[in-house]
Amino acid sequence: MEKYGSDIEKLARGDSEPFWKLYDDYYDRFFGYALDSLKETRHAEIIVEQSFEELWDNRQSLNIDLELEYQLFDIIVRRVLEALKCAASDAEQCEKIEQRIKKIQLAQCKSLISGQKVDFVWKSILNEILQRQLLHQLATTRR
Repeated sequence: MEKYGSDIEKLARGDSEPFWKLYDDYYDRFFGYALDSLKETRHAEIIVEQSFEELWDNRQSLNIDLELEYQLFDIIVRRVLEALKCAASDAEQCEKIEQRIKKIQLAQCKSLISGQKVDFVWKSILNEILQRQLLHQLATTRR
Protein backbone atom coordinates (compact mmCIF):
# COMPACT_ATOMS: atom_id res chain seq x y z
CA MET A 1 0.00 0.00 0.00
CA GLU A 2 2.88 2.37 0.66
CA LYS A 3 3.67 2.42 -3.05
CA TYR A 4 0.18 3.72 -3.82
CA GLY A 5 0.29 6.21 -0.97
CA SER A 6 3.54 7.55 -2.35
CA ASP A 7 2.06 7.94 -5.84
CA ILE A 8 -1.03 9.64 -4.44
CA GLU A 9 1.12 12.00 -2.38
CA LYS A 10 3.09 12.87 -5.51
CA LEU A 11 -0.15 13.56 -7.39
CA ALA A 12 -1.45 15.74 -4.56
CA ARG A 13 1.72 17.85 -4.87
CA GLY A 14 1.09 18.24 -8.61
CA ASP A 15 3.67 15.69 -9.81
CA SER A 16 2.21 14.33 -13.06
CA GLU A 17 4.56 11.33 -13.36
CA PRO A 18 2.26 8.83 -11.53
CA PHE A 19 -0.69 10.18 -13.51
CA TRP A 20 0.95 9.55 -16.88
CA LYS A 21 2.17 6.13 -15.77
CA LEU A 22 -1.42 5.24 -14.82
CA TYR A 23 -2.60 6.63 -18.16
CA ASP A 24 -0.04 4.61 -20.13
CA ASP A 25 -0.64 1.40 -18.16
CA TYR A 26 -4.45 1.46 -17.98
CA TYR A 27 -5.95 3.64 -20.71
CA ASP A 28 -6.46 0.78 -23.18
CA ARG A 29 -7.91 -1.52 -20.54
CA PHE A 30 -10.36 1.10 -19.26
CA PHE A 31 -11.25 2.16 -22.80
CA GLY A 32 -12.03 -1.49 -23.62
CA TYR A 33 -14.27 -1.73 -20.57
CA ALA A 34 -16.14 1.48 -21.49
CA LEU A 35 -16.46 0.39 -25.12
CA ASP A 36 -17.82 -3.04 -24.13
CA SER A 37 -20.37 -1.33 -21.89
CA LEU A 38 -21.44 1.51 -24.19
CA LYS A 39 -20.85 0.05 -27.67
CA GLU A 40 -19.88 3.51 -28.99
CA THR A 41 -16.20 4.30 -29.62
CA ARG A 42 -16.37 8.08 -29.28
CA HIS A 43 -18.56 7.96 -26.19
CA ALA A 44 -16.18 5.46 -24.55
CA GLU A 45 -13.18 7.69 -25.38
CA ILE A 46 -14.88 10.74 -23.88
CA ILE A 47 -15.82 8.91 -20.69
CA VAL A 48 -12.31 7.54 -20.15
CA GLU A 49 -10.68 10.90 -20.90
CA GLN A 50 -13.08 12.75 -18.59
CA SER A 51 -12.46 10.16 -15.89
CA PHE A 52 -8.71 10.74 -16.07
CA GLU A 53 -9.38 14.48 -15.89
CA GLU A 54 -11.61 13.98 -12.84
CA LEU A 55 -8.90 11.92 -11.15
CA TRP A 56 -6.37 14.69 -11.79
CA ASP A 57 -8.77 17.45 -10.68
CA ASN A 58 -9.49 15.59 -7.44
CA ARG A 59 -5.93 14.41 -6.83
CA GLN A 60 -5.72 16.18 -3.47
CA SER A 61 -8.69 14.25 -2.08
CA LEU A 62 -7.74 10.74 -3.24
CA ASN A 63 -7.80 7.88 -0.74
CA ILE A 64 -4.19 7.07 0.14
CA ASP A 65 -5.15 3.48 1.05
CA LEU A 66 -6.66 2.57 -2.34
CA GLU A 67 -4.74 1.88 -5.51
CA LEU A 68 -4.98 4.62 -8.11
CA GLU A 69 -6.30 2.28 -10.78
CA TYR A 70 -9.12 1.19 -8.49
CA GLN A 71 -10.07 4.80 -7.77
CA LEU A 72 -9.99 5.58 -11.49
CA PHE A 73 -12.07 2.50 -12.29
CA ASP A 74 -14.64 3.70 -9.77
CA ILE A 75 -14.91 7.02 -11.64
CA ILE A 76 -15.22 5.25 -15.00
CA VAL A 77 -17.92 2.85 -13.79
CA ARG A 78 -19.90 5.74 -12.31
CA ARG A 79 -19.69 7.64 -15.60
CA VAL A 80 -20.63 4.57 -17.65
CA LEU A 81 -23.66 3.96 -15.44
CA GLU A 82 -24.71 7.58 -15.78
CA ALA A 83 -24.38 7.33 -19.56
CA LEU A 84 -26.51 4.18 -19.58
CA LYS A 85 -29.04 5.89 -17.36
CA CYS A 86 -29.26 8.84 -19.76
CA ALA A 87 -29.69 6.44 -22.67
CA ALA A 88 -32.61 4.65 -21.04
CA SER A 89 -35.75 5.42 -22.99
CA ASP A 90 -38.47 5.18 -20.37
CA ALA A 91 -39.00 6.26 -16.78
CA GLU A 92 -39.22 2.69 -15.46
CA GLN A 93 -35.85 1.79 -16.98
CA CYS A 94 -34.32 4.99 -15.56
CA GLU A 95 -35.66 4.12 -12.11
CA LYS A 96 -34.20 0.60 -12.27
CA ILE A 97 -30.80 1.95 -13.28
CA GLU A 98 -30.97 4.54 -10.49
CA GLN A 99 -31.65 1.76 -7.98
CA ARG A 100 -28.66 -0.20 -9.28
CA ILE A 101 -26.43 2.87 -8.95
CA LYS A 102 -27.50 3.16 -5.31
CA LYS A 103 -26.74 -0.55 -4.76
CA ILE A 104 -23.30 -0.07 -6.28
CA GLN A 105 -22.60 2.90 -4.05
CA LEU A 106 -23.67 0.88 -0.99
CA ALA A 107 -21.50 -2.08 -2.06
CA GLN A 108 -18.59 0.28 -2.62
CA CYS A 109 -18.95 1.74 0.88
CA LYS A 110 -19.08 -1.74 2.38
CA SER A 111 -16.02 -2.80 0.40
CA LEU A 112 -14.04 0.21 1.55
CA ILE A 113 -14.86 -0.63 5.14
CA SER A 114 -14.00 -4.31 4.75
CA GLY A 115 -11.05 -3.73 2.44
CA GLN A 116 -12.52 -5.93 -0.30
CA LYS A 117 -12.93 -4.89 -3.91
CA VAL A 118 -16.29 -5.10 -5.62
CA ASP A 119 -15.27 -5.27 -9.28
CA PHE A 120 -17.44 -8.37 -9.74
CA VAL A 121 -20.47 -6.41 -8.47
CA TRP A 122 -19.89 -3.66 -11.01
CA LYS A 123 -19.57 -6.12 -13.86
CA SER A 124 -22.64 -8.17 -12.98
CA ILE A 125 -24.84 -5.10 -12.55
CA LEU A 126 -23.60 -3.56 -15.79
CA ASN A 127 -24.22 -6.81 -17.65
CA GLU A 128 -27.76 -6.93 -16.32
CA ILE A 129 -28.40 -3.32 -17.35
CA LEU A 130 -26.99 -3.94 -20.82
CA GLN A 131 -29.07 -7.09 -21.28
CA ARG A 132 -32.25 -5.24 -20.35
CA GLN A 133 -31.33 -2.36 -22.61
CA LEU A 134 -30.71 -4.71 -25.54
CA LEU A 135 -34.01 -6.51 -24.91
CA HIS A 136 -35.77 -3.16 -24.84
CA GLN A 137 -34.12 -2.11 -28.13
CA LEU A 138 -35.04 -5.43 -29.71
CA ALA A 139 -38.66 -5.10 -28.59
CA THR A 140 -38.77 -1.52 -29.93
CA THR A 141 -37.40 -2.50 -33.36
CA ARG A 142 -39.92 -5.34 -33.70
CA ARG A 143 -42.89 -2.95 -33.33
